[in-house]
Amino acid sequence: MKSLQEIFYKLLKLLPFLSIYLFRNSELYITTAIALTIHVIITIILIIIRKYLLIAYKKKMIASMKKINANFAIDKLLEKLKLDMANITKIEIDIDVLFDSNSRLDASCSFSRKKIYVDNSFLQDLADPTLASSSYSVLGHEYSHAKYDSRYSKYIVTLHLIIKPLLLFISTYFIFNYQYINTLITISTYFLFRLIVMPLIRKQEYRADAYSAKLFGAPLMAFVLARWDKSIGFDYFNSHPSIKKRLAALIDIDRKMQELNEIPIGLNNAYFVKIKTEPFIEEIRSMWLGD
Repeated sequence: MKSLQEIFYKLLKLLPFLSIYLFRNSELYITTAIALTIHVIITIILIIIRKYLLIAYKKKMIASMKKINANFAIDKLLEKLKLDMANITKIEIDIDVLFDSNSRLDASCSFSRKKIYVDNSFLQDLADPTLASSSYSVLGHEYSHAKYDSRYSKYIVTLHLIIKPLLLFISTYFIFNYQYINTLITISTYFLFRLIVMPLIRKQEYRADAYSAKLFGAPLMAFVLARWDKSIGFDYFNSHPSIKKRLAALIDIDRKMQELNEIPIGLNNAYFVKIKTEPFIEEIRSMWLGD
């Protein structure tokens, strides 16, 4: 079922390129405008479909949890996470669950920077006694995005969402019309754009790692990154630095904190120290681990 959905999504995303081929003899601006219009419509359709599927999946997951433990309430869990982080960070941000069987994000910050989303894998980590602390480290990283990311980062992301399909459609138009020099120029423009803006995004990732390290310790954040194992050697065009570089930065932060005898804020906080014995942790642990 999941594979059929993915095939359907991919077929929909091919429609703008089909329109470029059909209108390849028209003026560039007309063909590009048509392709962009189709792209926007398809994006809206996919957002609606995915939102519906995620809501349905969330209801299914909560229902299955309650079958195991009738007293389990996801709202209490989220409220407890929010309370813990508010006491540690002094930041009030909503936390919600984005149930998605395909998700590999653990946690993410909303575009508006007003909400943190956690997913299945995050809850599973929270249920594991050996990983519960690392879940808070992940939240610390996302809280940094919500607190410190400038409004310009949202503009950069928005600009990228516009420029990427625009230049892609223009280069496709040139390919269909055998204008290979123009194709090369268009593609080069796109990579030049990424080369300029991506360092700004990567800087925010380093800052978010550092903020989490200040809250819960650099070793804990390094442990989270090492588990992801998504190291990329050449990261100049990527929004995130390679895991290797992020780990190196955390090692440096840890060394400086030790030199200054600086203790992570969260480790001195009663709310964080008690998380392994909190009742709601025991509840969710029984959901995922069957204890």
